[in-house]
Amino acid sequence: MRADVDYQRRYPVLVNDAQMTGLARQVALDWLGEGGLIQNMQPLTGSKDFAFLLERCAGSYLIIGNGDGEDGCMVHNPGYDFNDDCLATGAANQERSRQERRTSVDRIMET
Repeated sequence: MRADVDYQRRYPVLVNDAQMTGLARQVALDWLGEGGLIQNMQPLTGSKDFAFLLERCAGSYLIIGNGDGEDGCMVHNPGYDFNDDCLATGAANQERSRQERRTSVDRIMET
């Protein structure tokens, strides 16, 4: 048996911006306290199209505690069941981060 494989590296490595990640972490701490963070989470090795965005602008890919799907499967698996209950948390986190970022920019502009 023989197989020809055409392997192409299409996705860049997803690298979070340190400043934006720090901002997101502080927003979560101020809002939810220490219990709202996953401390020392191991990096994920899957590819995400968000990496293309992070090549062009500063940002941070976040895990919002959506939970595992059936039998512990991750996203991008047919057995995964998205937890709709986390939508409000995710949206609120985005808005809080936007407000904090806007406040930071306003402080810089005042100086």
